[in-house]
Amino acid sequence: MKNYVLVLMCALGMISLNAQNTGELGVLLDRLDSYSDSPLSIDMVISSKFNAEEQTILFNHLTTQAENAATTVSFGANRNPSVYSVLNVRGDDVFGTMAGDPPFSIDPIVDPFPITCFADDFDAAGVLYAMEFLNDVNDDPLSRNIVTIDPTDGTVAVIGDALGILNGETPTGMAFDFTSNTMYVSSATRLFTLDTGTGALTEVGSFGVAGSMIWLVIDNDGNAWGANITDDLFYSIDLLSGGAIDVGPLGIDIGFAQEATIDPETNILYMAAYTGGGTGGVHTVDMTTGAATLVGDTGPLDAEFGMFSVAGVPATAGVGENQISQVAIFPNPASEIVNIKTPGSIEVQNAVLYDVLGKDTGARLVNGSMSVSHLPRGVYLLNLKTSAGTITEKIVKQ
Repeated sequence: MKNYVLVLMCALGMISLNAQNTGELGVLLDRLDSYSDSPLSIDMVISSKFNAEEQTILFNHLTTQAENAATTVSFGANRNPSVYSVLNVRGDDVFGTMAGDPPFSIDPIVDPFPITCFADDFDAAGVLYAMEFLNDVNDDPLSRNIVTIDPTDGTVAVIGDALGILNGETPTGMAFDFTSNTMYVSSATRLFTLDTGTGALTEVGSFGVAGSMIWLVIDNDGNAWGANITDDLFYSIDLLSGGAIDVGPLGIDIGFAQEATIDPETNILYMAAYTGGGTGGVHTVDMTTGAATLVGDTGPLDAEFGMFSVAGVPATAGVGENQISQVAIFPNPASEIVNIKTPGSIEVQNAVLYDVLGKDTGARLVNGSMSVSHLPRGVYLLNLKTSAGTITEKIVKQ
């Protein structure tokens, strides 16, 4: 009888303890949700806003959520990218690649990655740029370095320091504009251009909206887009002024660090959404309405993406297939001269040849020809603006 009473008392005690723990977890999750409009990763928020005991409870909960998550796959009509370059900022900051079709898995390249990044993109030459984020133990800004990352081995090279101009803000987005060969960077409130040669940021302007713009993308036609984690709205962004205008609701509740990218082959916007509590997924976003559609769940990966990009160059940038076929750029590879031949109906308005760092090489188009004899061997990017649109072409100098 005594043994029975003892067992019963223990069982009642465990029930009471579990109820207490459940209640405490609920309170902690409510507190955590109140910080969800932070552009930082959920790990950083937990580490800075909760004590050691609370951190243990929350991190254990997130781990359990990932272990119990079931993979959800949506079979849409889109052809997904073949591979993403990603940085999972949950846990050890794993840098690697992730196949475009669900169920998703990360193929690690560097684990753990030496820096934390919340913004990245490839340029037309396949160079991967990113913004480093580092604060000290008091949460004061230490560095906001602009870096390049070798997507094959994860080697990091610093090309500039944006700590001063960002004034301590968190870099939230980075996007390359194929129509102007310009890299853009966003913080939660402002838009910048990036000189990839010097690493210098230049402010364009404020978004002019409340909340935090958590990512930035630019489609193949040079239109810029962003998402706000405070109001969960999708925005159109003016690259000349920085002003943002809401397009419509995403239809999902996003929070903490996020990233997004444009697949240059299809011009489809993909968002690596983090929805809190260890849950998230890859979504497409309709650029006419803002509506997000699930491609696949990332909950089983326990993933929150600070980097999420697709490499490549659009076949065209604003020029129809029938018009592109009328423009000839030859020879390619070239050793002395690159010729550009267009029909009488298409006028060349400007032609600039950039190196892999985004610098203008100084080569000029004269009477339909561009001299490249003075340039070192390598890969260059020709940006050709015409009356019919803009063409971007890789040029190989032999």
